[in-house]
Amino acid sequence: MSEISMSQVQELIRKECNAIGDMLVAKNKAYGNSAIEPERVFSKADPIEQLNVRMDDKLSRIKKGESAGEDPEFDLIGYLILKRVAKKVLNGKEGKAGLTNFVEKAAGHE
Repeated sequence: MSEISMSQVQELIRKECNAIGDMLVAKNKAYGNSAIEPERVFSKADPIEQLNVRMDDKLSRIKKGESAGEDPEFDLIGYLILKRVAKKVLNGKEGKAGLTNFVEKAAGHE
């Protein structure tokens, strides 16, 4: 491996983080808040659990070496960030009671 300066590595870190942020914002524009406010057509799981399932799928693809033209590591990082965002959004709704109310409202059980 060639020598690389700390500032070069820091710039690469910034570029990777910006690329992930750009991808998440683009998908949010395209699909709305579906990661935090899913449609719940089939699954009634809360948003955090749904993100956990998506991350399990990505980890399975990484383990099996099956990418189908996607970048599962990049996607996994995106889901981890979405999970952090979801926790902040849902915790802003009065903690666990707020999450329960949020899930029930989203599922149409008000």
